[in-house]
Amino acid sequence: MVQCFWDKKKLTWKDSKGAIKLIPKNKRRHLLQNWTPITLLTMTYKIIVIDQDMIFVKLDFMKAYSRVAHEFLWYTFATMGIGANTISRIKGLVVGGTSAVHINWSFMEEFIIMRGVREGCPLAPLLFVMTMQPLMRVLWEEERLGNIKGLNVGEGHSLLNQLFADDTKICITAEEWQFERLKELRGVRTLVQEFSLGLESGWESQTRTHTVGKDSARKGE
Repeated sequence: MVQCFWDKKKLTWKDSKGAIKLIPKNKRRHLLQNWTPITLLTMTYKIIVIDQDMIFVKLDFMKAYSRVAHEFLWYTFATMGIGANTISRIKGLVVGGTSAVHINWSFMEEFIIMRGVREGCPLAPLLFVMTMQPLMRVLWEEERLGNIKGLNVGEGHSLLNQLFADDTKICITAEEWQFERLKELRGVRTLVQEFSLGLESGWESQTRTHTVGKDSARKGE
């Protein structure tokens, strides 16, 4: 979306939309002039105008939902302090289920689900995000130690990663040493390439990197 703007010099209708919120100036809220309109703009818009060069790394896991190891999932739940009763109930939904492929109005032979979370299950996106927490913790710790630096989004706040279902993005400032450090991190490489939960993602072949900011804008001119 950002690259589309640099190429066409125009935002899409979705990215150009803003949501106006009214913020009261004082307690006399019955007067219209005592309300300030604040426009909430899209992330794409803010990335384009923000005065930072940044790198976005997209991790693309192969058949992500199908490769989640159940034991790794329960271990992650326990280390995050989720109660045994809740874990047992989720196990009751996930473990031992069967499925059958439906083709041409008939079902093939049933098989037992030994691993993975099933697409179509309302819990699947949440369960996958839970399996990603060890990877995220490695990144957060590296940021705390100053080894990598997330995108500055305000005083004292940074954006290092975004998770939505199996869509994982890492945001760091556009300095070459940071990207090299990210690739060298033993924890990241282990979790990305082997990832105790069974996911496969060769760093070079399955990682997409996008650099945006002033330098990339100049290149597009």
